[in-house]
Amino acid sequence: MARGLRLTEQAWPLLAGLAALAALVLFPLTLRPPVASPLAALVHLNERHLLANLAGCAVLGWLGWRARMGTAEALAWLLAWPLAQFALLLGPPLERFAGLSGWLHGGAALIAVSLLARTGRERLIGAVLLAGLGAKLLLEQPFAPPAFDPGWGFAPVPFAHLAGSLIGASLALLTRYWPLRTSRRQDP
Repeated sequence: MARGLRLTEQAWPLLAGLAALAALVLFPLTLRPPVASPLAALVHLNERHLLANLAGCAVLGWLGWRARMGTAEALAWLLAWPLAQFALLLGPPLERFAGLSGWLHGGAALIAVSLLARTGRERLIGAVLLAGLGAKLLLEQPFAPPAFDPGWGFAPVPFAHLAGSLIGASLALLTRYWPLRTSRRQDP
């Protein structure tokens, strides 16, 4: 039997790669989707913004693969995409939103919380990831109105990071305690 990657092992990095590819394809277009639109996550405001999110896709794709995130976690991460966008309506008022950062933060939280349910070194890695993510979110002051950052050339939206993280963590718990059934139920 050939030792290849099964779909369950490929789903997470495939999702990260597809998001990166979609962002690359859409980058040359001048789009201005509504704030809560999932399409807004694929739009980037400049090259630096795009490159940062492409790097995030690569890192999370690799991290999810190394952490053995399965199909259920990949589907949860996919669901975090529109949920993180809709959650932006609960934060500070926004005239515009663009970028994958909320969804990427959701993926990081999903991995961290999933690792917490494991044992040994994996649990420790999950705890360190979650602590680092929590510290980052606190330092960003997510409930403050977005302020223009000359380094980025636009006003980053830290609330998107918080919303994505909370949604990712919640979906990780949901997949843990309400697992996706991949086999068909057999009646007696």
